[in-house]
Amino acid sequence: PVTATFSCPVTAATAIINDIEVDAVLTGGASNVVVFPYPVQGVDGITLTVTSLSATDLNGNQLRGHNPGGAEALAHDSEGNPCFFRNRYGKGVVYTLGFPLERLLYNTAGLYETDAWKIYAKVLPKELPLELDSPFVMQSLHPFGDGRAALLLVNNSMKPFSGRAELRTPWSCLSVQTDAPEEARFENGTLFLGENAGILLMLKKG
Repeated sequence: PVTATFSCPVTAATAIINDIEVDAVLTGGASNVVVFPYPVQGVDGITLTVTSLSATDLNGNQLRGHNPGGAEALAHDSEGNPCFFRNRYGKGVVYTLGFPLERLLYNTAGLYETDAWKIYAKVLPKELPLELDSPFVMQSLHPFGDGRAALLLVNNSMKPFSGRAELRTPWSCLSVQTDAPEEARFENGTLFLGENAGILLMLKKG
């Protein structure tokens, strides 16, 4: 179901959920919390998108928010409406983003340099061997099956990167390989990569 909360009680409410008009179920007269029974069975997944929500007896009443399918609101837009949701589905998790992030990113220059990457980090957290705070340094891990692994680091920015880069436990560095030492260095917990430069770390686990 979809739950909507108003600042004052209402006697009737209607929502458009996944392109289907649904009337709220109100018991005991007026209420400021209304529930829209949406038929989840037969629907692919349980992500419910509310495109319209209205109610009677508004008269200055305000919609305080709605909660699709009992989902957890992870982020809100500039008007305070929830726009990024997380919901349990079976043994997994469903994330729903209420605006076209990818289209905004590839149509607007420089947006990849904002904090938008943190959305991906929230949805699919990944603990890679090297701990560093840069969305532009790509880490690609290639295990060999004997406890050793190759870690390829590439700076995808047009600006050099220089900063702390700590190997997480239980990884240790066996060797560092690069054909351009003036553009790529890793030593004493510090990583330097020139623009679009790369470096290969040979690691051992344990």
